[in-house]
Amino acid sequence: MRFVGRSIPEDARAFFTKVTDWLKEYLENPAPTTRVIFQLEYMNTSSSKCFVDMLKMLEVVHQDATDVTLVWYYDEEDEDMEDTGEDFKNMFEFPVELRGVDDLLQRPFDL
Repeated sequence: MRFVGRSIPEDARAFFTKVTDWLKEYLENPAPTTRVIFQLEYMNTSSSKCFVDMLKMLEVVHQDATDVTLVWYYDEEDEDMEDTGEDFKNMFEFPVELRGVDDLLQRPFDL
């Protein structure tokens, strides 16, 4: 699963409904390894709350022996997004890899 760009919907809950529904279905029979890639330039508070909710869902399957990894790419000059990645790292038990890059939106990063 990958999130790229800017996440600024006015109603994030409604915006992410299809993603959340898909994730619920996926988590009924997840792959042995699940990687979540964040490659965000910016996200608003309501998006952040939705992402936390999705990651909490992944935390449950991680505790049930599914290998979950979050890779958090951020612009190496953006301390706010780096701090957000640190917050996620401290919030969850699954591994969170923080990767500062200088070309955040120039290319997709590997899953």
